[in-house]
Amino acid sequence: MEEVLRQILEELKTQGQRLERLEKGQKRLEDGQAAQGERLERVEQWLNGLEQRLDGLEKGQEDLRKQVTRLELRLESEAFDKIKALFDARQVHLDYFTEIRAALARLEERLESGLFTGAVRSRK
Repeated sequence: MEEVLRQILEELKTQGQRLERLEKGQKRLEDGQAAQGERLERVEQWLNGLEQRLDGLEKGQEDLRKQVTRLELRLESEAFDKIKALFDARQVHLDYFTEIRAALARLEERLESGLFTGAVRSRK
C-alpha cells in the first residue's frame, strides 16, 4: 500500500511538474501574444500615418495636375496670341511691300513713258 501511495505521489509530482511546465508555456504564449498585439498596434499606427501621408501626396499631385493644366492653357493662349501677332505683322509688311511695288511700277512706267523726265526738265 505504501508503495502504491509512493507511486501515486510520484505520479502526482510528475503531473504537477507537467502542469507547471504547461502553465509556464501558456504564460510565454500569452506574453508573446501580448507583445504581438502591441507590435500589431504599432504597425497599424504606422500604416495610418502612411495612409495620411499618401492622402496628402495624392492631394498634392492633384493640385499639381491642376496647376500644370492651367499653365498649359495659359502657354497655349499666349503662344497663339504671339503667333497671330507675327502673322498679322507679316501681312502688314506684305501689304506695305505690295504698295511699294505698285508705286515703283508706276514710277517705272512714268519713266518709260517720258512723263517723269519731262516734268523734271520743266522744273529746271
